[in-house]
Amino acid sequence: MPKSGGFLITVDSLWKSGNSSGEVNSVRTGVMQRGSIVSKTVDCVAGVDGFKKGWRAVFHRISTDTWLTRDFKTFAELRAAPEAPDIVCIDMPIGMPEYTASGGRLCESEARARLGAKASSVFSVVGRVPLSFATRGEADSASRLGGGIGVAAQAWGLASKLKEIDLAMSPDLQQLVFEVHPEVCFWAMNGRSQMS
Repeated sequence: MPKSGGFLITVDSLWKSGNSSGEVNSVRTGVMQRGSIVSKTVDCVAGVDGFKKGWRAVFHRISTDTWLTRDFKTFAELRAAPEAPDIVCIDMPIGMPEYTASGGRLCESEARARLGAKASSVFSVVGRVPLSFATRGEADSASRLGGGIGVAAQAWGLASKLKEIDLAMSPDLQQLVFEVHPEVCFWAMNGRSQMS
């Protein structure tokens, strides 16, 4: 399990790449992972988000420019999908501190700095210790007692998904699954400029 974390994936290089004939054969991505750049060639990318009944994934097979949307009950089912994505971009915090300090994780503060007026769309993750409690009230009290920030309703609404991802992550899985944020993706696709 990652103890703290967050990743910035340069989706501007991920979302479009082609050769001189205009055909897209594969995508070379640059992934900023804890300060270092990791490069890999990919053909299938999955964009994933949690929802009430499980996980929704949109798969893009770059070599054939085909798209497929599927729902999964668990993250484990998604990982075993026959589409076998080379990269999974998930709109969910990955890696959390025991208690979340003011301002949140570094990746959250960096995302906010890039988003300007849209900065409020990035909220701080619930710390691992508060996440172990059954109710938001208990989690909020535990976080504050541990020196962390309060637990917002929006963040607590993700509690079951956060626990599922946190239990699933491993060092190997960190080479496949990356935390992304839609507003940061839009910023990147907008020439690394704030959206108006």
